[in-house]
Amino acid sequence: MQNIGKKGARDMTRLLNLLLVWLSFFVVCSLIQSCNSPVSPTTSTFDVFPLSKGLSFKYLYTSFHSQYYTGSIARWTDSGTVEYLIQDSVNLSSTLRLWIFSENANLLHQYYSPTGQLSQDSSYWNKHVVIDSLYEVLSNSQIVGCKSLIWNFPISNINALWSPSFSFSRYCPASYFELTYESPTLDLGLSLSCTTNIQVIFAKDTGLVSASYASTWSGEGGVESGGSGSQANLLTSSVAP
Repeated sequence: MQNIGKKGARDMTRLLNLLLVWLSFFVVCSLIQSCNSPVSPTTSTFDVFPLSKGLSFKYLYTSFHSQYYTGSIARWTDSGTVEYLIQDSVNLSSTLRLWIFSENANLLHQYYSPTGQLSQDSSYWNKHVVIDSLYEVLSNSQIVGCKSLIWNFPISNINALWSPSFSFSRYCPASYFELTYESPTLDLGLSLSCTTNIQVIFAKDTGLVSASYASTWSGEGGVESGGSGSQANLLTSSVAP
């Protein structure tokens, strides 16, 4: 009977955690609905994520990932610059436009593990140029279908064990749009819990000004734990000649 009682208490705790997560999710949605609800361009709205051929966005970018297991610690980071250049666009239909862009990253990768069999300390430059894309729904200017280092639409923390997704529209009734989300600790079962944090800021005629993502996870008693996060801040944005 005692074991059944403990199991019931754990199940109830998990249910309450889930309810808290969804409650906070809906509260955040209600607070930012004026800017992330579908909006069409009008004279009374602002373009907070401008898109046009030749427009470039250069960011200062850092990310980290760390994990701890019994007797083993590892941490790796990436830091440097990431630049996006809008290459072109094509209308796939009367309601959907495809934007094609390049991602040019120049990052210093550092790995550190002082314990365990993988004990090492190394660093090297990671430079890459990839072609990626995103979609704009023309009927309401929502941006979707993009998962890159910095641009993630719908807005979500793609490196977290769990993250909500927030719809996003280019055109906003305000000239400034900030979305902040912080989850309570979520019990995922199997003695595993996690948290998720998101903060993004957009400004009219400028685009994504900053993006911050963070997450943590831990096993029972903290025997296994880890975290990851990234921070991007806009350095320059300009139309290429």
